[in-house]
Amino acid sequence: HFFSKSKRGDAWLQPSRPGCLCVEDPRDADNDLGRNSYNISHVRNAFGLAFDVLTSPTTYPGESRLAKLVRPEANLYHRLVDGEKQPASGGGGGGGASHAPHV
Repeated sequence: HFFSKSKRGDAWLQPSRPGCLCVEDPRDADNDLGRNSYNISHVRNAFGLAFDVLTSPTTYPGESRLAKLVRPEANLYHRLVDGEKQPASGGGGGGGASHAPHV
């Protein structure tokens, strides 16, 4: 869960390092496991860039790079599009006899 560093006290709040990651030790609520973290903004930016690249459109309308790697099962696909499209036959991905379209 998330918490306010300022409400936890001075041990958790480091004004000189506002982007510092704080992780509460599950065995000791006073121990900040993330106190020595650094460059968390670079990690966030890297994940953001990866998301943008993976979800950007390809040459086929409505298709993303992520959809080529991870295809939803047919029943999940039906829920996602709410019956607007019929799954293509023959395709398939990941787990078993899925016939999800290349979205």
